[in-house]
Amino acid sequence: MQLTRGVLSYLLYSSLAVLADATPPKRSIAPASSAASIYSTSSVHPSSTSATQSFPTNPPSLIIDWLYDLVAPEWNEMNCSIPAATDSDMDPLERWEQLKVKDAWDAAVDHWNTEGNDGTTQFSQSLGSFFEYTETLFCENLADNDGCSSLQVKCDEFNHPAGYMIVLSLIWLERQYLGMNSAITAASNTVSERLSDMLGTFAPLKKEGLTVDSIMLDLISMGFSLTMSPMWNKVFKESKIISSKVKLAEKIDIKGKGKEGASKAKEQDLANELGTVKDWVNPLVTQSITILKDASTAAGTQLANEEALDNTIGIMSDEWQSGLDSSVKALFNGSSDSIDLLYDTIKFGKFFSFNGVPSDYDLQTYVEIVLYAYLVPQAWSLTEEGPFILDTGADCVDGEPDIPNDYNYRWLRTDDVKDPWYCYEDKAYYLVGAQAKDYAECDNGSGICVNNGFYNLPGADKLDGSSYGGITVDNIINGTLNGYFGNGEKNGWSTADSSDEATLDDIFDSGITTAGVFTLPVCGATEAWTNWHYYSSGARGQTDNYPCN
Repeated sequence: MQLTRGVLSYLLYSSLAVLADATPPKRSIAPASSAASIYSTSSVHPSSTSATQSFPTNPPSLIIDWLYDLVAPEWNEMNCSIPAATDSDMDPLERWEQLKVKDAWDAAVDHWNTEGNDGTTQFSQSLGSFFEYTETLFCENLADNDGCSSLQVKCDEFNHPAGYMIVLSLIWLERQYLGMNSAITAASNTVSERLSDMLGTFAPLKKEGLTVDSIMLDLISMGFSLTMSPMWNKVFKESKIISSKVKLAEKIDIKGKGKEGASKAKEQDLANELGTVKDWVNPLVTQSITILKDASTAAGTQLANEEALDNTIGIMSDEWQSGLDSSVKALFNGSSDSIDLLYDTIKFGKFFSFNGVPSDYDLQTYVEIVLYAYLVPQAWSLTEEGPFILDTGADCVDGEPDIPNDYNYRWLRTDDVKDPWYCYEDKAYYLVGAQAKDYAECDNGSGICVNNGFYNLPGADKLDGSSYGGITVDNIINGTLNGYFGNGEKNGWSTADSSDEATLDDIFDSGITTAGVFTLPVCGATEAWTNWHYYSSGARGQTDNYPCN
């Protein structure tokens, strides 16, 4: 540092001397123990004794400091003892600004673009070296031993606190990916282990169980986005920057743009700004989905060749983990786009400090609920339970269905259908079944048949949020109706396209109730019972959206 100070000061001093038509002292730019040794009077230009100098041949240390400060970056002059480096309670954005972290980042990126990117050095490795921390920082490797996972890193291990904050942010970022990776493993193992129980609960009559042909291959990409979005949402909401009222951080990037730019820095309560968090989450999810879709064709072929459901879950979890791994590699690959995304992810101190971190259980639950959101309706469909959402046409009063008794008597097995209802836009809907061949019960002796009503689906009473990933009857009805009304009140809507920006926004806001996650048919009682009757009696085949049209 003293050598750098001396070199810069000498260059400026020499330039000023030339401008003043003075002869500068001759200097030897060599390593020295202090700035004073660089300016030793033992190496004075020969003519200095006979010429009148406009400048002194040996400038005072105050001049050296002043000259250096003209060109030295502020972040490069800070140490780890200042409050912004030590006070974890300080607002993250204030720390970011005071430590001049963006300037340090820009300098490190410039170093990467001019020297570090030599074909063998990784981007994170270049950052570690630039900030004099370590040359074994390999954040692109999703592993505990990559040098980018230890939170024991300390500020005094770096040349300046800005570098410490940057590397600490990268470590926190990778740890989130590691947590997500572990959650996928744990959740898929848990669901696989409980398959027998799930099939016994939701598909008790299907002896051979579920086959892969019936599992939507969209689960690879859409299921991944349904999992990642709430995970990242949880991570960012735990950041201290969200829990405090701060100036929107765009003000840092628009400095120097005058009053018009400064006016954009309006005050907002980030704790209530879901749009802000969404803007942080969606680019990360989009990057992962893009990478995952490129590989999903081969995975889809492999899934189609599998018959055991537990193997299928294993393949899908492998694909999700592969997507995570590829996402991390892409995020740290040092390309211009990746550097921009990486900076946008960590900027303004999002990863400086947290109020807490998502628990392993929380992350695992996010994965489980997505898996069960697919598996449960599929189990009902494959056992020919005829699952559908019954539009009663009745209103909800004080949050309860106001359904006439004669309706219940006519259309429902009143001793069976009890709880699977939901009020949507103040209208009452039921999650029920119309099992094929079971629309009536006949007395073989008398030949008299009594029409059956719609009934509770197997296991529906277990969907109270306490098991199966926390999925509920409300989730299924709400999500189905979102798709139904979004399709112009017609059945047969497509599954959600997670690569669509609007859909990704919906996934962030609504999770598994996003239109296109649940695709059960919706209709009124007369329509459903008519199709049920015709199919069960053999008069017609099943409708495309059985038991609805």
